[in-house]
Parts: sequence; structure tokens; C-alpha cells
Amino acid sequence: MKIYEGHCHCGTVKFEALISLQDPFRCNCSFCVRRGAVMHRAEPGSFQWASTDSEMGTKSYGSKDFAQHYFCTRCGIQCFTDIRRNGQQAYAVNLACIDGLDLGQISPRMFDGASLP
Repeated sequence: MKIYEGHCHCGTVKFEALISLQDPFRCNCSFCVRRGAVMHRAEPGSFQWASTDSEMGTKSYGSKDFAQHYFCTRCGIQCFTDIRRNGQQAYAVNLACIDGLDLGQISPRMFDGASLP
């Protein structure tokens, strides 16, 4: 496990995540397919952001209100997702927002988000 620092394109939205990079994933829901992000789960106690509410916007899609996608209101980059499902919470961090990671060296598994109600 390592603490990774990440940010949006303009640097307004910043976060830290303690993750292992052992289980990266892509989601096949329509939103995630179009943004092309490779994500990694971070537990609530191992994730924090340093941005104000006015600097971040949120969006959920359709009946899938269990996932709040957070993005920068200045540059539009989606940095992370707050997932609350079955009484549990976790974050999904956009690995492309972490400087120094070579996403070409990461082999993500597929998460079947398109099948969720």
C-alpha cells in the first residue's frame, strides 16, 4: 500500500488515496465507457480530498444514484466516485489523475456496472 496524490487537470481538485494498485478496474456502464477511466477502490479511511464544495460538482446517472461522480467545476475532469451500496461506502479513484502512473502498464479487470439496477 502506498499513498498516492492526485488532482484534476487544472489542480483545483486534489486528493490522496492509500491504495495498492493490485485491483484496477474499468466499468462498462455508459458513463464510464465514454470517459475511459481506469479506477481503483479506496476505503473511506484511506481517502481524502482537499477541495471545497464549490470547486467540485457531482453527478449521478439514471437509477444508479449509489454512485456520485465528483468532477472539477473549472476544468471538468472527473477525479473520483463516492460509492454507497448495500450499506457500505467506498471511493473509486481515477488513476489517470495520479501523476507518474503509467496506465499502459496497468491491466484493469472489467466491472459490470452496466448490469446494475
